Amino acid sequence: MLLIIRKFKTFNNMKSGLEQIADERLKQINKWGHSGFHDVSHNHKELIKAAQAYLSACIFDGFVVQSCWPWEKESFRDEGYVENLKKAGALIAAELDRLNIS
Repeated sequence: MLLIIRKFKTFNNMKSGLEQIADERLKQINKWGHSGFHDVSHNHKELIKAAQAYLSACIFDGFVVQSCWPWEKESFRDEGYVENLKKAGALIAAELDRLNIS
């Protein structure tokens, strides 16, 4: 996986989108404790709905379709366009991991 990620390096030693999503996923695991084993409990599409909420915040300039967000609305952390894209990507990866573990 790291070899694939390194192929996508962008200009000026900036991290590629894939690297940024991987970093966000690691943050979800290490900072928030949302490992694959934690995520197994989210078996009603919560992770993909959360990704949808972050993408909707990107598309609609911070407006979140509340019906997308699967948890308490206060737990939604809008941190701007780029951060929301990273979160959405990491949540999609989390859903794929959850499916692999289930």
